[in-house]
Amino acid sequence: MKEIINQWNTFLQENIDNTSLLSGNCGTFAVALAKEAIKRKIDNAGIVFVHNAETDKELFYGDYSLYHVAFFIGDDLYDARGKIEEENLTDVDPNIPEDAYVDLFDLKNLDGLERAIKKNTEWDIDSVDLEKKAQDFFNETIETK
Repeated sequence: MKEIINQWNTFLQENIDNTSLLSGNCGTFAVALAKEAIKRKIDNAGIVFVHNAETDKELFYGDYSLYHVAFFIGDDLYDARGKIEEENLTDVDPNIPEDAYVDLFDLKNLDGLERAIKKNTEWDIDSVDLEKKAQDFFNETIETK
């Protein structure tokens, strides 16, 4: 049984493309990157929400549009495309309104962020299934000091 699970995980890793990590799974990928940052003891990392929630309470408990989710370390932003600039946060979808909010969150409440992501995005790949992808992304893309 363990071998079947390992084969399934390998299959998932090999067949997850960056397109699916930008549409619907950007949030779970950001969570996977956040979990990898915690493992690597990177303390200036966090998650970025592009959304239309009006209040902090709504952000964590409400129903709203979560247009894009990214990851940051210090001043550097990342999504499945690699390192991006702030203006790239909204260019993944032409339907993101110009007045969308952009908020940065540290990782102190990662469980709450993940719940909000899963409630307000059309994800279909869980962050645990993106663990290897996140490790590879760190090794190949993110420069940590």
